Amino acid sequence: MPTDINTPEDVRKALGELNEGINTLKAAQESERGDTKQIVSRMGEDIRKLDTAITAMKASGTQDIGTDERGLRKYMQGDSVARMLPGTVRSTKAHAPGLLTDKPVCEWQKDLQREVTSLNIVSTLRGGIANCPTSVARMASILQRAPANIRDTKQVQDLTKAFVDSSGVGAEWIIDAGLPEVAMDPLLVGQLASRFRVKPMNDGTELLPYESNGLRPYKKAAATGDDPAQYNSSSIATAQRTITASGMVVRAQVDEDAAEDSILAAMPFLQSELVLALNHGEEDCLINGDTTASHQDTGLSAWNIRSRWGSSGLGGSADHRRTFIGLRARSADVSSDSDGGSAQTYAGATALLATLAFGGGVGPDAFFVTSPEYMLVQMLGWAEFQGVNVVGALASQLTGQVLLVAGKPVLLSSFMDNQLNASGIFDNSTKTKTGLLAVDGSRHWITERAGNMVEVGKDINRGMYNLVAKNRRGFFTPDASTTKNVAFSYNLSPS
Repeated sequence: MPTDINTPEDVRKALGELNEGINTLKAAQESERGDTKQIVSRMGEDIRKLDTAITAMKASGTQDIGTDERGLRKYMQGDSVARMLPGTVRSTKAHAPGLLTDKPVCEWQKDLQREVTSLNIVSTLRGGIANCPTSVARMASILQRAPANIRDTKQVQDLTKAFVDSSGVGAEWIIDAGLPEVAMDPLLVGQLASRFRVKPMNDGTELLPYESNGLRPYKKAAATGDDPAQYNSSSIATAQRTITASGMVVRAQVDEDAAEDSILAAMPFLQSELVLALNHGEEDCLINGDTTASHQDTGLSAWNIRSRWGSSGLGGSADHRRTFIGLRARSADVSSDSDGGSAQTYAGATALLATLAFGGGVGPDAFFVTSPEYMLVQMLGWAEFQGVNVVGALASQLTGQVLLVAGKPVLLSSFMDNQLNASGIFDNSTKTKTGLLAVDGSRHWITERAGNMVEVGKDINRGMYNLVAKNRRGFFTPDASTTKNVAFSYNLSPS
């Protein structure tokens, strides 16, 4: 049995040796040899040692790499970490996320990303990692308990020694442009954004060839003479769509005299606020965005929806709701918005689905978006959802929510406002209505040229550091400008 048990691999070896001991014991019993008592005593000591080691590993947070190892293999090439840091660019120019920027496959990777994020920010604010002993110690601890297939690589072994021996090295872990915790936090992708596919972009603007009409069949005519007429022919009609990724930006400030401990203490709150701002801004724009010079919501300059955005900077050219065309504006552009005031019923909702082009309303990617108020005041009262005798355990009387309408998910968003006018517009005058969206999710994409990044820069004139979180994401549909791939029912009562 190994003298030291420090890793899950040591545990596996020890279990193997214990199994051999059990077999030896069985053989001794069968042959009536007199050494069974000694074997049992030794096995008991081994079991106690094994139990102590497992308890210690649990306390230290060492990962069971049975699952982690498989997930982390994608970053490996031979016995080295090929995609160690931000990632690599494939031969196709498409970006492949790395260990620090990909979605975590295990708790250790998530902890690593969080610690790298803190180290990035703190070292920048404190003038280098030599001035960040607490952060360096935390980083070394994370590296020392890495899963075996990562910990045993030369890169990580050398880096672990460097962090332990000296706080002046490890610059390769300082990523100038990317902070993975902001990119990977699950709050970044809201419930609405997660319904759409993400299309990676190789350039800020791309042209998408698009087939608007395909070939068509004709009835085959029978030959009636020596020189029959030619078969009818058809052509493929093509078009071109322009895809862009603009993006959003959030800025926060930190005093230049902030101590390392105070920065670390504030880090969870600061990161949460950066993440929430990007998340909320994107969801707001997905619903309420419009890129026309005169935004469809005439009261945009006063629209502090749900008191989320404050009173300054609203409605101007940099307003986040001008980043891309949202679902409400799209439905107005394709004439699929309608007054639903007289049809605030289950049948009214299903009729909204029926307006989606190409049968999108019955497709697997269709869904609804509405306000919390409309669900609570109207939808919960629909007879189709109320009784246990109708829908069983999903009855609204039991769950307090409506999960599905005609088999389609119902998403609630605070950015579907309850202060629209009777025409479905925020005009800052009449504030009594809300709305319901029916969306064919398969016909809309989130476009992404660059994920979320945080940059840090010093403003020497003010003695402050600026933390700027930004991304380059957009919203796009490949359909023609008249295709009804989203529908909006307005003039609905939220109270």
